[in-house]
Amino acid sequence: MALTYLTINENELIPLASIKRIRVVSDDDRESLNKLNEKIDADVFSARLDLAENKRCFARESVEELADQGVALIEIEPSVFAPKDNIVKVQRITAKDRDGFAERTGREMRADFQSQVQMRSGKVLSTLSAEVILERIAGHAQSPGTTSRNPAVAAAEAINAENGPFDALDI
Repeated sequence: MALTYLTINENELIPLASIKRIRVVSDDDRESLNKLNEKIDADVFSARLDLAENKRCFARESVEELADQGVALIEIEPSVFAPKDNIVKVQRITAKDRDGFAERTGREMRADFQSQVQMRSGKVLSTLSAEVILERIAGHAQSPGTTSRNPAVAAAEAINAENGPFDALDI
């Protein structure tokens, strides 16, 4: 039976489908937590989980300990991971995408963003190319419970095998 949730902080169950990304807690995160509530000891948290609807939670477990629960985590950005089974589509960011972003938001998209990762819980922009992310997914095809940084060859086939056929590089 496939894992459908992560357990964090001993008793909290987080549905995998709600997770956009997981990363190591930063000093800025700790500072924000301490400002939010002085009673919180932010130093006990190791990982930050960004969830659907711009919610977030913090885990005492490290990224590696979360992966050890049996979920395949793909590095979609340097030191930022997403559950492999949540990734639905990866596409390159084009000049048209950048122009559309500027029109919708009134601000420029960061120049270093190369791809957009569509997950069940929303979209995430990445500085990694779509091809690199897809290679990491393919390299993770048979390896649940680990984090992936190793490229492999058949990325599109790995996604198609899990999610049905589609053009993984939909431009």
